[in-house]
Amino acid sequence: MRRRRRRPRRWSCPACGRSRGLRGYTATCTNGANYATPDAACPDCGHTQDQRPLRSGGWIRLEPEPQLPITAVPEQHRWFITADEYAVDAHGNEPHCYIAHHRVCSRRPHPKHMDPIFTAIWLRNRARDGLAID
Repeated sequence: MRRRRRRPRRWSCPACGRSRGLRGYTATCTNGANYATPDAACPDCGHTQDQRPLRSGGWIRLEPEPQLPITAVPEQHRWFITADEYAVDAHGNEPHCYIAHHRVCSRRPHPKHMDPIFTAIWLRNRARDGLAID
């Protein structure tokens, strides 16, 4: 007997009213409206993040500070802000970059394979929230 797949969580677009599914921390709308999802705060830790639109039409929450030198962040995890305020994960020629908040959220468990820069920021976020470091 086949198991039924769980339905994805849904949200309603404030610009067009259509219902859309959630994929991770991004939300998409087909009409390309410039709107914010209901809350820029992380659903896990509650801290307000730097929420930026993606060229694909979704959104991503980035760690608001500090901007990190690109030499410290693995290439596949670098995010840059374009002149028109979009977040792109392409190769940039900027000296600093951002990282996605979900990698360093204080309420998430510490993965064993985390890069040192992510571990440092995760530990800082845990300390800020007064959580035990395990």
